[in-house]
Amino acid sequence: MSKTTNWRVTTFGLAMVVAVGLAGCSSTNDYSGGATKYIEGDLEEQIGLGELSATCDDVASDAEVGDTFGCTAETADGETVEFDATVTEKDKVSVETSNLITADGMTVIENSAAKLVSEQTGVAVAEGAIDCGEGPKVIDVAAEPLSCALTSADTGEQYETTITLDGLGADASMSIEVSDQPMG
Repeated sequence: MSKTTNWRVTTFGLAMVVAVGLAGCSSTNDYSGGATKYIEGDLEEQIGLGELSATCDDVASDAEVGDTFGCTAETADGETVEFDATVTEKDKVSVETSNLITADGMTVIENSAAKLVSEQTGVAVAEGAIDCGEGPKVIDVAAEPLSCALTSADTGEQYETTITLDGLGADASMSIEVSDQPMG
């Protein structure tokens, strides 16, 4: 049975983890329609999960700046991407994913974890030494830790590594567990 060593690390920004965009709405202030169109257009391409079928909560045409509403989009693989939308101007809305790690975001998480393990243990862990698979990845942050592998620069052996996130925003933090025995 392998033991694990746990590190709880402090807050760090994950600003690159989620896809963010600004959608324009029609002159009738159809915020839901504008967000849906933006998700199925520009964000669909940015996210890289293929065709998205989006729906958004109904929003009053007299919504005020700061009002929020939710949207979801189904992928061709049956995954559901969740979005938080905020009215930012009279005819504009910002849209941000709340359960998606982009490919760039996955790299940020992996490299941040390597840096934090190095800082906590005093053992040098190079950028790229932790691999959690390819992004983009739809994830239930509250219930789904990332299964990763840390590769030792000295021996080439891989160690099971689990990264648990408490969110995907700029104020998110992570907990890292690394087995003290190599896999295999």
